[in-house]
Amino acid sequence: MKRIKWTSEKLDLVSKYLNKGFNNEEIAEIMNDIDKEGIIYKASTIEAAIKFYDLTLGVPLKALVKSGRKIIWNEFLVEEVQELAHKGMTDNQIAKELSERHEVKIKGSQILNVRTRNNIQKRIIKPIKIEKENKAISYHEKRETNDIKIIKKNREKSQKLKKYNLKKGLKYTVKVKENGIKAIRTFRDLEFEYMTDYLLFFRDKNGLMKTFIRNNSLTKTFI
Repeated sequence: MKRIKWTSEKLDLVSKYLNKGFNNEEIAEIMNDIDKEGIIYKASTIEAAIKFYDLTLGVPLKALVKSGRKIIWNEFLVEEVQELAHKGMTDNQIAKELSERHEVKIKGSQILNVRTRNNIQKRIIKPIKIEKENKAISYHEKRETNDIKIIKKNREKSQKLKKYNLKKGLKYTVKVKENGIKAIRTFRDLEFEYMTDYLLFFRDKNGLMKTFIRNNSLTKTFI
């Protein structure tokens, strides 16, 4: 069996069909039909390439789920959960909000697991007070006050990180640093479409949508 040489053209093809929500078996079948070099592609081969070249970066969450991948609760998704939880929303309400925001099915039980793993507490409303030294003292009220201060500080920091000056229709070079990884990936000639509170949306030369985290410490844009 010939060894696969992953050229930019081949990687673009894998990325193209991954963006469309195709799973590894479907992508392998397509590559076998297209490639005339006598190379046999398998689902495991495609998965290895996706992981090694980090091809999931920039692929919408909706497409990744459609391709059979599980939701990866990175720090940005966790931050969304934390923000909604501190607004007093229930796990089911948070799940519904994130499902609509990312166009994927998220359950309340998943939100509960995320909150438990990351020690995210729901907003506490008016706990019972304890009298001490003629003053109404409440541990929970103090904790809630501190939580509100932390949330306010985090929101101010978040606003700075989310600040972008992008114009629809213009083409940009996007450089992305994935959290925890030193390597930087570069995407060229991406046409800016729009942005949400959490994501930047671009369209590549093939007309496929690319999404990136709206965080200017991780996602840099250049004309």
